[in-house]
Amino acid sequence: MLKFYASLASLELKRHFFSLKHLEEAQIKIQAQIHKKGIVSIPNFYPPEQCKQLRSEIDRLERTYPQSVWTDSVQSDHRIVGAENASSAIRDFANDSWIRAFAESNMGGGAFSGFILAARLAATELNKGSGGGWHRDSVLEQFKAIIYLSTVSEEQGPFEYIEGSHRLSNIFATAKALKGSPQKYRFSNEDLESALPKLGLTIKTFNAEEGTLLLVNTRGIHRGRPIKSGNRYALTNYFFPQRSLRNDYLKKFRPVLGVDIPTTPLIQR
Repeated sequence: MLKFYASLASLELKRHFFSLKHLEEAQIKIQAQIHKKGIVSIPNFYPPEQCKQLRSEIDRLERTYPQSVWTDSVQSDHRIVGAENASSAIRDFANDSWIRAFAESNMGGGAFSGFILAARLAATELNKGSGGGWHRDSVLEQFKAIIYLSTVSEEQGPFEYIEGSHRLSNIFATAKALKGSPQKYRFSNEDLESALPKLGLTIKTFNAEEGTLLLVNTRGIHRGRPIKSGNRYALTNYFFPQRSLRNDYLKKFRPVLGVDIPTTPLIQR
C-alpha cells in the first residue's frame, strides 16, 4: 500500500513540472481543460471522407483477420487490437505527434502509442456498452485518444465521463463515499448514484458527429453507454508511459494483430 501511495505522489509531481513545457499555445488551452475536467472534445478532427475510409478499413480487417476480433458475450462489442499493423490509414492515427503531446503532458514525460483499438459496436440485447460498464483504466496513469468514425447520438452508445473524477482528491473522495479502496476500478450504477451527489460531480455524455476527437485521461471514471440502435465505429489510441516498454504491456490485450496474428504483408512494429 505504501508503494501505491508513493507512486501516486511521484506521478502528480511529474505532471506538475512537465505538463505544459512542450505544448504550443493552442494546445495549452486544450490541456488546461483536460487538467480540469479530464476530457476534451474536438469536433471535425477528421473529415467525413476520411471517416468513411476508416470505417471501411475496420470492416476489411474484420473480414481478413477474423481470428483477431475479440467480441463480448452478446456479440455487441467487436474489437481489433493492433489495427495499425495491418492498415496504413489507421497507422496515421497512431503516429499523430500532435495528439501524443497531450499524452506526454498527462503522463508527466515520455509516452508512446501502445496500439490502436479498432472497434465496431453493434446494438444487441443485454449489451453493456463499450468497456462493459463504468470503470477507471488505472488509478496511476492512462491516456487515450478516441475518434468517432460514425455519428454518435443517444442511441449509438456515446462515450460518458464523470468530469473531475480523474483528480487525485476525487479518487480518494470517491473511495471514502463508497467506503472502499482508492484502487477500486469497477463501479455499478448504484455506486455512482450514491457517490456523485456527495462529491458534486456529474456525468458528461458525448453525443457528437463523425470525426470528433476525444482526448481523455482515463484515470477518470467512464464508459460507453449501452448501444440501442445501429453501429458505432471508433478508433482508440492507447498511450503508455515510456517505462512500460520494459514490461509486457500488451499481455492483457491479446490477441494483438501483427504480433500474435501475422498480417499479410507483415508490418513490423
